[in-house]
Amino acid sequence: MKESLNRFSLDAVKFNEQMLLCLIAIWLVVVGTAISSIYSQPFSKKQRLFWILLVICLPILGLLIYLPFSMPEGRQSALLSFVKKK
Repeated sequence: MKESLNRFSLDAVKFNEQMLLCLIAIWLVVVGTAISSIYSQPFSKKQRLFWILLVICLPILGLLIYLPFSMPEGRQSALLSFVKKK
C-alpha cells in the first residue's frame, strides 16, 4: 500500500529546464492576454497603466483582481446579481 501511495508524491516530479521554459511560456501568454484585454477596455491612459502595472507587479493576485473588471457590463451585473442572491 505504501508503495502505491508513493507514486502520487511530489518527490517523483522531475522539474527540469524544459518544464520551466513551458511554464514561463504559458505565463507570458496569460499575461499577454490580460494586457490585450486591458487595451480593449474603455479605460483612460492612467487606468490602463494602473492595471498593466498591477498585473505585472502582482503576478497571480493582479490577474485575479483584474478578472471582474475584464467582463463586459452585462456579464458583470449578472454575476453581481448571482452573488447577491446567496
